[in-house]
Amino acid sequence: MSDLPRSVKAVFLLVVDSVVLGFSILLAFAVRFDPASLVDQFRIFSVGAWVLAAVQLLTLLTSGLYRSVLRHASSELLGLLLRSVLLGAGIFAIMTLILDVLRMPRSVLVISVAFSFLGLLSIRLMIRWVVRLHVVEPQQMENLQRVAIYGAGSAGLQLYESLRQEGSYHVSAFVDDNPRLQGGVVRGKSILSFAGLQTLHTNNPLDSVLLALPRVKHEQRKNILQQIRLLKVGVRVLPTADQLMRGTADASQLQEVDIADLLGRDEIIPDKKLLYQDIKGRNILVTGAGGSIGSELCHEILRDSPRILVLLELNEFALYHAENSFRRLSSIPIVPCLGSVCDTGLVQNLLSEHKIETVYHAAAY
Repeated sequence: MSDLPRSVKAVFLLVVDSVVLGFSILLAFAVRFDPASLVDQFRIFSVGAWVLAAVQLLTLLTSGLYRSVLRHASSELLGLLLRSVLLGAGIFAIMTLILDVLRMPRSVLVISVAFSFLGLLSIRLMIRWVVRLHVVEPQQMENLQRVAIYGAGSAGLQLYESLRQEGSYHVSAFVDDNPRLQGGVVRGKSILSFAGLQTLHTNNPLDSVLLALPRVKHEQRKNILQQIRLLKVGVRVLPTADQLMRGTADASQLQEVDIADLLGRDEIIPDKKLLYQDIKGRNILVTGAGGSIGSELCHEILRDSPRILVLLELNEFALYHAENSFRRLSSIPIVPCLGSVCDTGLVQNLLSEHKIETVYHAAAY
C-alpha cells in the first residue's frame, strides 16, 4: 500500500469515504425513526439522502483533504474534516429551501453530520495507525542501533531511559547474571541470561552490548567482557562507580572497552607524587614515543611540565605524527629523534647532549 502512487491512494480513500458517508446517513435514520417505519421513512427521503452524501463528498474533494499525507497528519486534519462536513451540510440545507424534493428532517441532518465526522476521522486515524505500525516503525528500526543492556539494576534502567530519549538506539533486551531477575520484564523488555543473549543475537543480530555494571568487581567485569567477545559484537561500558558519583548513568558516559578491563589483574594506579617529582622541570627521554604506550606516556608527562621532552622512535611516520600531536598540546620544547634504542651510541649521545634526567622505556624491545 505504501508503494502505490498517491492518486491510487486518494481514489481508495475516496471510495472508503463514500461508504462512510452513506452508512452515516443510514445510521442517522435508524437513530431518528422506529424500526417499524424506518424503511418507509428512508424511501420517502431517499433522494435527499443520496444528494446529501454526494454534496458532502464533493465538499471533501474540493477541500484539499485528499492531497494531505496521512502519516504526517496533525490537528489540522481535525479542523479540515469538521469544516468540510459542516460546509457540505450547510450547502445541502440551503438546497432544501430551494428544492422541495430534497426535504429531510433536520434531526437526521444533524445526526448524520456527527456520524460522518466521527466516521471519517476514525478511518483516517486507523489508516495512520496501520501505516505507522507496518511502514514507518519498521523503516525507523532499520536506522536504529540494536543493543542489549547488560545489567538490569539502577544503572541499567537509567541508561535505558537515556537511550529511549536520545532516539538513536533500540534496546532489544536486558541481560543479568542474577537468576532471580532472569525471565522477568522491566520497562517492557525481557531480562535474559547470557545464554538468552546468545540466542537473541543469533536470531536478531545486535550492533552492540552496553555494559551497565559500574559497581561490579574487576574480575567479574573481565569475565563478562570475555564472554561478550565470543558473540563478536561491539561492546561499550559505563564508567566505574566512582566515575558515576557526579551524576546518573546516561548514553553520553558510554565508553569503548579499556585495555584495563581485559587485564588479568587489577589496574595499578600511578603514584602521582612520585611521577611529578621525576618529571617537573626535568629533561625527559621517552623511547618508543610513537607507539600506543609511548604516546600515552608522553601525554601524561606533558601534563607535569618537564623542561624538555625527547622522543626516540624507530618509525619515521609514527615519530612525525607524535611530534605534531604533542606540539599542539603544549609549548614545552619537543625534540624528535629517529633511531633505534638498540643503537648504544645514539642513546648515549641523546643522554649527554640533552642532559636527560629521567628515561621512560616504552619501545618494544
